[in-house]
Amino acid sequence: MRREDWFEQLAEVLAWHEAQPFAYGISDCATLLRDAIEAMTDDLPDRFRLVYDDAATARAALRARGHGNLAELIAAELEEIHPAFCGRGDVGIADYPGAIIGGGVVCVGLELIGKGQTGTVRLPRSALSRAFKVP
Repeated sequence: MRREDWFEQLAEVLAWHEAQPFAYGISDCATLLRDAIEAMTDDLPDRFRLVYDDAATARAALRARGHGNLAELIAAELEEIHPAFCGRGDVGIADYPGAIIGGGVVCVGLELIGKGQTGTVRLPRSALSRAFKVP
């Protein structure tokens, strides 16, 4: 369940990731989602706590949890919704340059924010291929 101040907490997480250079396991498309979900809910399944420092170890960490990509990991924990119903604070998957293990994004209204190898990525909501409700 989302905290009362989830909107402010999400804004802080997004600002922090925007200020950081891309770094595997620290500020990338997967850690952006992890940090956003944790900030909004104060709860994060242990399954989301992946430890990796490059693309190969990220994929290995996902496989160790029984998933082939980031979308499968998220789908195991959150309710999947139609992308048209993705609201502010919900998360999803989109295809964008520099995404490493699945193109994780956070919905912030009319746009999506992701983290690629060249930095923060802003996309239209129409770029969503899958969406998940953050309770």
